[in-house]
Amino acid sequence: MIDKKHLEEMKKLLLPVFKESGVKTVWASNYEEDSNALKINIMIDDTLHDDNSLKNVRNHLATVSNKASNLGINFMPIRKLSKFLDLLKNGDQLAMSTLSGVILLYDPSGYIRMLNSLMHKGKIYGSEERAMKLFEKAKEKLFKANSIVSNDITREAYLAMIESAQSALLYAGKHPGNPETMANDLAKNFSNIINQTEVDNLKEASAMVERIKNEPKAFDSNDIDKLVNNSKKFTKHMQDTIARFEGESDDKLVDETLRHSLKKCSELLNIPITSESDIVNSFKKRFLDTGIVSQHHHRTLQNLYEYSRAEKKERIAMMRSKFLDRSHLLSLRTALEELGN
Repeated sequence: MIDKKHLEEMKKLLLPVFKESGVKTVWASNYEEDSNALKINIMIDDTLHDDNSLKNVRNHLATVSNKASNLGINFMPIRKLSKFLDLLKNGDQLAMSTLSGVILLYDPSGYIRMLNSLMHKGKIYGSEERAMKLFEKAKEKLFKANSIVSNDITREAYLAMIESAQSALLYAGKHPGNPETMANDLAKNFSNIINQTEVDNLKEASAMVERIKNEPKAFDSNDIDKLVNNSKKFTKHMQDTIARFEGESDDKLVDETLRHSLKKCSELLNIPITSESDIVNSFKKRFLDTGIVSQHHHRTLQNLYEYSRAEKKERIAMMRSKFLDRSHLLSLRTALEELGN
């Protein structure tokens, strides 16, 4: 786990980078609680055309490379502001992965904080418009040679299913894993509302795409038609799944999260739920002050407690707090579950 002292040493090492005028933001990604290693991402505002700033950053990274390695720092390739958002919009897996397990080191404009929030709300990846384009492209290519049909259309239809599944998982606050594990991720996180047939269709599509790589001549147009039709049904089912989440009232989600959080905190702290304020304070001392959980989890729990005690008119205003949005609520629930494991 990265403690405060370790984090401050990293920031001190990177301070010259923070001071460069061309640096937009610096953040660590793919952070895991049981590891001291961090992947450091540096984004340059290339619209400023500040070549000297970029050169200075590269020189500094080269100078401190040995010390950085001792601190568990692994520098990722320097990113350019003008390209990064386009990569996210196009569903680039590497760009998406840099927004997972984020620790902000230098983000004065709030750029990465905003993108991280959008990712967890499912607003960056797998839009309906992109899915429909994939279907149209699939239809056009059905009339081409069998080799193109086997390799391209099946891939496009399969990707439409994967992107739709990723959208549903992101909306639920779950970071999607690899395409190979996507069906199991859906079954695990949506066991009460997802149709098992659609999960099986995704597994079948995955297996079919893999087989086509090795035996492209073993499939005819009927196999392709089945995959495309299943892809359409699957995408519609994912849209319906997201709609069910959207249909939940914010007030209900807040109340459910408060009850769940108090129960989990009571179990973790081994104290009865006699006073909600005592649990919130004990949570701070046990988990926040010791660096086990981040500040935003405590802020979310504190906001939940204040919300539960507020009058109806006050609640309406409090719902505008970012700590009571869906991504923060789901993140708190996930963190509490992980603490109990």
